[in-house]
Amino acid sequence: MITTADRLDANLDRVATTLIGAVAAVGGLLAALGVNSERINLLFDDDSAQELLLAAGALAILAVLASLTALMVQVAALEVAALGAGAACYVGGLLCALFAAAGAADYAAHPAVTSLSLVPGETRTVLSFTVGAGSLDEAQSVVVLVMGARTDGQLYESVMRPDETGRVEQVLDVLLPPGTPEVTVMAWRGDQSVQPPSCGSGRANVVCASVVVP
Repeated sequence: MITTADRLDANLDRVATTLIGAVAAVGGLLAALGVNSERINLLFDDDSAQELLLAAGALAILAVLASLTALMVQVAALEVAALGAGAACYVGGLLCALFAAAGAADYAAHPAVTSLSLVPGETRTVLSFTVGAGSLDEAQSVVVLVMGARTDGQLYESVMRPDETGRVEQVLDVLLPPGTPEVTVMAWRGDQSVQPPSCGSGRANVVCASVVVP
């Protein structure tokens, strides 16, 4: 005959077995939310996201340790206490992983300036480049600014909104005034800063690229 104590022990053992899979559960949650190896590397370069990932891993390991402890102890009260601590660590690890994954999604919204080139013309040189960004919301935008050195000043400016998939990708050609010695292309999140942030500040996810005009 199965007693109430036996049923309790069986239930506690099942809970302990479930909590042992906490590490796999945290990793599975990150994978399900699109955090691949490339995103993980980006997150580990960010201080706040790095702390969340380390906390998620540490809590998952603590959940496993608490579960193993619960399986080994014979006193029901201690087993319940260990499982309670393990469950708290399990939930905490999942929450940290969730917040880290949210940070990974925001990383995709960093603007990028690629394929920068100069195309000589008969009278004027053309600056060609591509601006891209992903995972943008409807209210978010990317501002592009092309500045000439010395007295040329602002040569081009535009505000780009995402398409229905949340992406911005545009090839731009800018005519340069004759005698322009150097140009700088800036792109940043317009929803985070109205004014152009300095290239070295990192504000508004700003990216800059400069090219010398021969």
